[in-house]
Order: sequence, then structure tokens, then C-alpha cells
Amino acid sequence: MCANKVKLPFELHPLTICYHYMAFPLGIIQAHANAQKLDITPWVIGKYLNCSFDDSAPNHKYDICLSDVWAEKDEILSHQYISLFEYMYSVFDSNIIEVVKKVLNAGCYVSGAYNERHIPGKSAYQKRDFLHDYIIYGFNDESRIFYSAGFLKDQTYAPFEISYDNFLKSLLDTPSDKIRFDWWQYNVDATFTHDIGRIRSELGEYVNSTTSHSLQKNCIYGMDANRRLREFYVTCIKTYKNPQFDIRYSRAFMEQKYFIHLCVCYLHDSNIICMDNYELEQLKEVYDKAMLVHRIGMKLNLSKNYTLIDKISDIFDWIEKVESMILPKVISLLEGSSITL
Repeated sequence: MCANKVKLPFELHPLTICYHYMAFPLGIIQAHANAQKLDITPWVIGKYLNCSFDDSAPNHKYDICLSDVWAEKDEILSHQYISLFEYMYSVFDSNIIEVVKKVLNAGCYVSGAYNERHIPGKSAYQKRDFLHDYIIYGFNDESRIFYSAGFLKDQTYAPFEISYDNFLKSLLDTPSDKIRFDWWQYNVDATFTHDIGRIRSELGEYVNSTTSHSLQKNCIYGMDANRRLREFYVTCIKTYKNPQFDIRYSRAFMEQKYFIHLCVCYLHDSNIICMDNYELEQLKEVYDKAMLVHRIGMKLNLSKNYTLIDKISDIFDWIEKVESMILPKVISLLEGSSITL
């Protein structure tokens, strides 16, 4: 018999929030790992070191996770899904809510894509169609709501509630001819070890602007991707009418610098490599400068002071120079290490 109220563990402040599809799996993983008193740092430092830029992508042009976003290959999360065609809606729609609740009762999280036109608190609510990914981590029959999290209209990543009725509308009123539910379950036997080979490979590919994962036709990788991101910003602000600085990409850029700093500090503190304190401080400053890019970008959008883009461009140049000096040393030191903890 199903419970009438379920709220699965979910971290509302995951290490990355730049995109839903990266924040959601970490929200699940961090919540469970914290409950088990497990440190995910050794594992997470190998995941977000490289980056890509795809000019042809309508959204998410800049990315910082190039493979296994939901950690299936690492056997941390397991996955099942069901996909329904439009002609089955009339047969199935009355049971959608019950199916989602049963999945949650079984300890699985539900994700997919819905139309944010029907989700209060979203910028598209009652204004336009916007198909976006979601996560459901609980429900309450008394209030007839699902528990969710994500970006709201004020651009904050936060928890919110969705009524059963609005959730159903958001699934049925979409441009898609299918409804797909993805079910994710945490592996209670998951381990979080570091992989020197993976870290060395990801850092090397970042510095050399390539990837060993599936090459995408229009993608640029690594430090070249960051150069392209800078060019993208400069072009948008200096040539477009009423331009907007896309803070999604600057947030991802900032988070990538956070993970690089976290990675090198972990390797140093674990005596896997030995870095000068000055070099560690420089990488911390790289992260601080990337945060500054994000903040200046938000200020630019509010003030319409488009000359701020020149300062942003200069910071990009400074970051590249520092990383070009320090990261090759890290890679070289890792060449002599094969430790796995």
C-alpha cells in the first residue's frame, strides 16, 4: 500500500547548479552521500574539468560535463524510463499522478520534460510554451502537491511545490507528441573514489582543447571553448541590439573553475602531487575572478553599461594565462602517479 506522503532526500545546494540536468543528479547523490557520511570529493573532482562550446546549439552552448551526467556508468544512480505516445494519453492520463506517486514510494526520483507555461513561479508561467526538464522528489496527498526544485523566475535555484493538476497540464500540453518519465534510484553501495587516470585525462584534454568522449561535429573543447565563450560574449554585447549577457554560461564557467581548484587542492592535500602555495592561491584567484565575471555580467544586464564587457574580456585573458602556466605542471606531476584511493 502506498504512503500518502513521501519526501526523498534531495540536496537543495548541489555543487553545480548551472543547468538542471547537472544539478538534479548531484542533488540526489549529495543528499544520500551526506546521510551516509560519505565524502564525494574524490569522485566529483574528475567530472567537471573539461568544457565545450557548441555554436549550433539553441541552448546550453557552453557545457562543463561531457559524459555520464547522471553517473550511471559510475554505478551511483540506476535508471529506468517509460515513454508514451500521444494516442495513449486518453488511456493513461488519469493514472499519471498515481504512477508518479508509486515510483516515488519505491524510492525512485522522477524526471522528464514539462511545459513551464503551467508551473507557477516559472518565468514562462501563463505567458509562453517552454519545454524544460524537471525533478520530482516527493508528494503530499493531503495538499495534492509534488515537491520539486529548479530555477524560478527570479533566477534563483530553489525548492517549490507543483499541484497535481498543474503537473498533469504541464505534461499533456506540450509541443512534443510523447510523455517520457525517467526514474532514478541511488545505489546505497555506491563508492566515491578518485581515479588518477580520469583526472589526468580530463585535465590534459582541457589544456589541449580536445576530448576522448564522443566528438560532436560543431563542438569546441577545453581552453578553446573558453576562448570561444569570451568571443561569444563580446560579439553579443557589442553587435546585438539590446543584448543580454547570458548568466547561465558564466555560472557554468565559474563552476568549472571551482572544480579545477577543488581538484588540484585535493590532489595536493592528499600528497598525490606537490604544488607551491602560490600556485594554489593563483587557482583560487582564478575561481574568484570567474565569480567576478558572473557578477559583472549580472550588473551589465541591470545597468545596460555595455562597456563592462571589456573588463570581462580582460578577466578571461588573465584566467587563460594563469591556467596555461599552472595546469601543465599538474598534468606532468600526475603522469608519475597511479594511486587510486
